[in-house]
This record gives sequence, C-alpha cells and structure tokens, in this order.
Amino acid sequence: MLQTLFGRVRAVTVADHVLVLARDKGILLDPLQLNKLCYITQGFCLGDSGEPAFNDAIEAWKYGPVVKSVYGRFKQYGSAKITHLADNRPLNHDERRPSPEDHAASARLRPHAVKAANRVVSGYGKFSGMQLLKMTHYKGTPWHKVYSPCRNNVISIDLIREHYKNLVNVEPNAGL
Repeated sequence: MLQTLFGRVRAVTVADHVLVLARDKGILLDPLQLNKLCYITQGFCLGDSGEPAFNDAIEAWKYGPVVKSVYGRFKQYGSAKITHLADNRPLNHDERRPSPEDHAASARLRPHAVKAANRVVSGYGKFSGMQLLKMTHYKGTPWHKVYSPCRNNVISIDLIREHYKNLVNVEPNAGL
C-alpha cells in the first residue's frame, strides 16, 4: 500500500497529492519542483499545526532539501514533467484522474497535510524548480544550516518546525 507504512503517511502519498492539486490548477511539475513543494508542504504543515505531513526524512543535498523516497520514485522523469502518480495512474487521463478531494480521502491524508499542500501548490506551484531551489538556499533556512558538501545531512523536523513557525503568515518568495 503506497499511502501508509505501519500507519504512517509516506512522502510519496503527499507527493501524489501535490501532483493532483497542481494538475487541477493546470500545472504539471518536474521532479525538482515536486521535491521542493513536498519539503515546503512539510514545513508549512509543521509550522501551522506542529504535526508532520509525512514521516520520511528530508536531507540537505547540493540542490536543496530532498525527500529521498520522492526523488527515487520520480527521478526517471529527469527534467521532464511528471505524467503519472506513484501508483502509475496517469495525471492527464480524464477517466482515471482523481479529484483533489477524492485523492485526499482515498490516501487518508490528515486535514493539516491537505491544508498545507493546498496552500503550497496555490502559492508556490507557479515557481520553477530553480526558483524554488534558490528560495530554499537563503541564508538561515534549514537547508543552509545543515548543508555540508558531499554529505546528505538530515534536516531535523524540529529545525524545519521552528523555521516555518515564523513563515506561516508570509507571502511566497521568502526563504524557505
């Protein structure tokens, strides 16, 4: 089952929800955008509710915060737009594409995760992967605090939570 592992929400489930929300707004995402939007969703979820959207670790890679499981599942697309959900359902095939509400319900996403994902896709979905990457690289961001060349250090949930508590009421373009 993709959505949970021992009752915990997996990042690829949240990634699928981000893809469904973006598609519903006429936006197709590439893997770099998707990974950054998953990280930002985790951040706003933690900053707003204190609870994570998913339980997978986030690492500080050269190109910003990365959810390794999301990277692994969608890396096959390279820099191309993602056309299928993690379970291989097509994003653009009308008969099989779920609505955001149906996807959230079937994936058993928590309300705080749905709220954060909606906010993130609405506010940040329009940005390119490189623009999102730059936003996550600002001085003082969680990535900036733990990044070390040649090491994929984990960015702690506590560090993300503290940083995003201060960002819950800001507009897009802030250091994420």
